[in-house]
Amino acid sequence: MEQKYYCPECGHEFVQGESNYNYDTAKLDFECPECGWQGTDEEVDDEPEGELEIWNGGYNQRLLKKEGLTIVTWPDSQYLTETRGHRNHSWLINDTRGLNRFGSCAYVVEIDWYNENV
Repeated sequence: MEQKYYCPECGHEFVQGESNYNYDTAKLDFECPECGWQGTDEEVDDEPEGELEIWNGGYNQRLLKKEGLTIVTWPDSQYLTETRGHRNHSWLINDTRGLNRFGSCAYVVEIDWYNENV
């Protein structure tokens, strides 16, 4: 099975011919035809960035923890949103109850992923 690579900026799936092997660095060099991003195979994503999803569950801390989730609020949520892959592991809190309780920049996040990546 062929390895797939995705642009970390716009999510473009690179196809064969959109990378070049750099013999000096022993890495694949990529240039995204959609957004112009340039980088190596160490910087591209191996899974596409998902769409931003809205949290539609509850906010009971005990139940969230049991499910392996936690709530991240501002200013920590800024670091979260700058981390590649966050859309695949977090959900925006956007309902009235959640906004009143946690503010407008809060996310429900998978604890293990957050601890390893942010």
